[in-house]
Amino acid sequence: IKVLKFGGSSLKTIDDRKKVISIIQNELIDFKVVVIVSAIGRYPSPYATDTLIHLSKNLQGKQKDEIMSCGELISSHVLCSECLECNLNAVCLNICENGIYTNTKYNDADIIHVDTNTIYQYLNKHDLVIVPGFFGINQYQHITSLGRGGSDLSAVAIAHGLGLNEAAVQLMAMRCTKSKFDTVKYFDIELPSNSPDYYA
Repeated sequence: IKVLKFGGSSLKTIDDRKKVISIIQNELIDFKVVVIVSAIGRYPSPYATDTLIHLSKNLQGKQKDEIMSCGELISSHVLCSECLECNLNAVCLNICENGIYTNTKYNDADIIHVDTNTIYQYLNKHDLVIVPGFFGINQYQHITSLGRGGSDLSAVAIAHGLGLNEAAVQLMAMRCTKSKFDTVKYFDIELPSNSPDYYA
């Protein structure tokens, strides 16, 4: 299994997503793949997280997390649709299926448990599972955001929950007037040794 994470800039346009799909197709030659996605684009793109926050600036707590989550849900479903169009055996999950369980702190929640059983069940039937990052659910089944960097944290948490020792973050950078695509960056996952039950 390979876990890949794609940020909003790498998913902004159809051409960007075609490059993402090409990366996924290359990984699918040797691996089943789990893809973690951020919301599409950056402010003021219509589905970007900061755009959604700006549109609903009077919301706080639970309601703020709920509207922010729309960006990642749209992103995961759009990418999944385009992967299916390319005949990939893909499926996308919703936030309640991503297996990330948090405390009850809205807008900057801490992960308390990761259960990857649902992801494994989908991997038994599909080659590619696309997961909305940045969010988990708390004990009340409410959506909670993981704060800035939460999508990267989601990728690391899910990768470790799947028993992997690395996750890949695909960095897409705009340089001058052209898109410049950096290579896949790998990083080791380090967890506190005193938290053996942190992941399922």
